[in-house]
Amino acid sequence: MNGLFVKGLFMWLLFAIVAITSGILREKFLTPALGSLRAHQVGTIAVLGMVFLLIYFLLGPTLSEIPPGKAWILGLTWLGMTICFEFVFGHYVIGHSWEHLLADYNIMEGRLWGLFLVGIAIFPRLVQILK
Repeated sequence: MNGLFVKGLFMWLLFAIVAITSGILREKFLTPALGSLRAHQVGTIAVLGMVFLLIYFLLGPTLSEIPPGKAWILGLTWLGMTICFEFVFGHYVIGHSWEHLLADYNIMEGRLWGLFLVGIAIFPRLVQILK
């Protein structure tokens, strides 16, 4: 499990880099062209796809060698780390209000960030099944 933990931590850091870079590019290029909501939706789906591909190609061989329970633990760990990072960094470093941070979870308003969180939680097990 130690090797999986280290690989999982590096993968999560890679996810963070991909998500932050995607957010910067989204704001620079997609938001002016599509508007805020549509850019958020397109950006979220794109990041979800990139993260899935990273897990599939970079962590897939490792995931095929572990029990399903450990894949679930990995995904839930990523989920917890992402939520903690989003709220701690977003609120205390960037200065976003709690309302602003929670707005991305409102699927009734067309916000899709919750799908990203579901994705990172289930992707390790999904990759196991697909491999």
